[in-house]
Amino acid sequence: MRTNNKGFTLIELVMVIVILGILAAVAIPRFANLSSNAKASSLQGAVGAVKSGVVTFLGENSNYPTNLASTAADSLILNSDDFTITSGATVSGGTEYPEGGGTLSSDATGDDYCISDANDNYVHIQYDETTGTVYGPTNW
Repeated sequence: MRTNNKGFTLIELVMVIVILGILAAVAIPRFANLSSNAKASSLQGAVGAVKSGVVTFLGENSNYPTNLASTAADSLILNSDDFTITSGATVSGGTEYPEGGGTLSSDATGDDYCISDANDNYVHIQYDETTGTVYGPTNW
C-alpha cells in the first residue's frame, strides 16, 4: 500500500523560519531611523516655507519683512497649524534637529528664531532682514 504524504518536513519549516529571522534582523535597523528622518524632513519643509514666505513678502511689498515672529504689518505672518516661529526661544523638553544642534552658516547674521512643530521638535534659524536671507543648519 502506498502512502501519500503531503506537507512540509520539519527541516523545511525550520529553514523558512531561519531565513525569515535573517531578513528581519537586516530590515529592522534600516526602518528604525525613519521616524527621525521624517521629523527632520518636516522641519526642513518648515524652513523652506519661511524662505518662500520671505520672497513672497518681498514681491508683494517691495521690501523684506522686518520680523518673522510678529504680527506687525511689516512682519512675515505664516498661518500654519504644523509649525510655530518664535523669536530667540528654545522649546523646553523638545528635540532639536539636526540632532546635536546643527551649525548655522559661518556668515549667518541677524535675529535668532526657533521653528517648532506640534510634537516639540525644533530647529534654530537666523534671519537677516537687510538681505532677506534665512540661515538654517548646514548639516541636515
